[in-house]
Amino acid sequence: MNKVGIICLLSKEVQKYQRELRQKIAAQFELDGVANPVIPAHITIKYPFPVENLDEIEQAVQEFSIFQSKAKWLLQDFNSFKNGDNYVVFIDVIASEEIRKVHARFLSRLRKINWVQWGQFDNSSLHYHVTLGAQGITSGNFEAIWSFINQQKKPNFKAFFDNISLVRINEYTRYVYKTYRFQNYKAG
Repeated sequence: MNKVGIICLLSKEVQKYQRELRQKIAAQFELDGVANPVIPAHITIKYPFPVENLDEIEQAVQEFSIFQSKAKWLLQDFNSFKNGDNYVVFIDVIASEEIRKVHARFLSRLRKINWVQWGQFDNSSLHYHVTLGAQGITSGNFEAIWSFINQQKKPNFKAFFDNISLVRINEYTRYVYKTYRFQNYKAG
């Protein structure tokens, strides 16, 4: 079954920072799955769901993007959460009220497509984050990895919710299929 996820791709500067830090973590702790993310640095807007009609999703994203202005995120510091038996370490993202409103408007538009499936994290009150690693980070190595991460240069980026990108997912691959840039830019 094919799925689609919806993300906001971040700037080349953030992508480089995330990739280099992931490679350091992978090398230090022999976590091959962390080294080279398939999808560049991003913030998840809608978690993956089975897709019945990609044209319908693309139309909704395109229509939304035409009238949307960019909004600002701040990427600062590191954080983590436990996910089942594993841990996720990430760059913490501070969202403005404007971001949450943009995200809520987009999800509202997507909810008009009745076959789209929704999960508990598909909402605009998320703790936004940029993943640094998850695969292989367990209770056995988490403390050492967390200590290592906190010895690294802290992130301090201004980033923008200025695009919506579709990620196609199937049994064997995942890749950024298409990016829609917000067209009603405000200065920022």
